[in-house]
Amino acid sequence: IDLFVYIAETWGKGDQPMNVGLCGKFFEYCEAMPDRVEMVMLKCPDVHGIVVGQRPPEYMVGDRVPVKGVARRPAFYMLRPSDECIAEVMGYMQSPRKQPVVVVDVAAPSKTALEMGKV
Repeated sequence: IDLFVYIAETWGKGDQPMNVGLCGKFFEYCEAMPDRVEMVMLKCPDVHGIVVGQRPPEYMVGDRVPVKGVARRPAFYMLRPSDECIAEVMGYMQSPRKQPVVVVDVAAPSKTALEMGKV
């Protein structure tokens, strides 16, 4: 896995909701390399939405934390991972790297339309 992604519509009460449908381009990118990307959909406790969580609701949640000097507002939003989440991320970080992918056929053109005489 080259990219390990957590996706949630929101991280908890008080967080700005995100429409997962806005991630279309990112999902297309991930689908092009299914053996290189792992996406984990999360649904936080007491939050209604269309996402079905792949981990328990307490796996990673967010909360407003009041700490002076960290943000302009009196509190900032912080993710609080569970022990299970930390273990999974550390397992990913400590896993052996895959070999780089060699791209044989480049999808982007190497010459402009003008250089190819099409304009």
